[in-house]
Amino acid sequence: MTFFFGARGSAARQAVAEKAGLPPATAGLTEHASAKQFIATLGRGVFNDYYTFGFVRNPWDVAVSWFHYRLINPTIAGHAEAAAAGTFQKYVLQCLTQPDSQRLAGLQYPYLVDDAGQLAVSFIGRYVSLERDFATTIARLGISTLPLDHFNQSYHAAWPGLYTTETFGIVRALVAADAQLFGYSADPATYGIG
Repeated sequence: MTFFFGARGSAARQAVAEKAGLPPATAGLTEHASAKQFIATLGRGVFNDYYTFGFVRNPWDVAVSWFHYRLINPTIAGHAEAAAAGTFQKYVLQCLTQPDSQRLAGLQYPYLVDDAGQLAVSFIGRYVSLERDFATTIARLGISTLPLDHFNQSYHAAWPGLYTTETFGIVRALVAADAQLFGYSADPATYGIG
């Protein structure tokens, strides 16, 4: 079966790709190519013949993960900003309030929608149910199940404890499209914040 897998780096992309035996690139596109790019390259008809899936993560969790990843990796974009801030709360207040801050938020929807902004994949798995959703996906593909490895794991306090209502609101403004499209609550009380 032919398939397309789309996911942002912090949503188990590497673990799923490795266990599913995915090639690093398809049709001349990189492993970070979006559904839009695949549709543009292959054509909508061919893309629609694929089994398409993606994995997403709670966008407030992604923001914390991206901060910590940038903080410990001096060669990647955004490291200087994360290092200068030093803490997640300062990072949100100093960096995620800037005009171009959406690039630092780790948005997932751009990888999984078409030109009309509609979800372009058949199945969305979630990071919180990764093992189950991965098993569902590979069963659909007819691939034997294997346990997933965890790549690029960051170690930090539980993310609800890193947010205040103010910083949650700042991130909410940046990740609203992800929260809405993927069904994540935008109410801080849902996560024990505030």
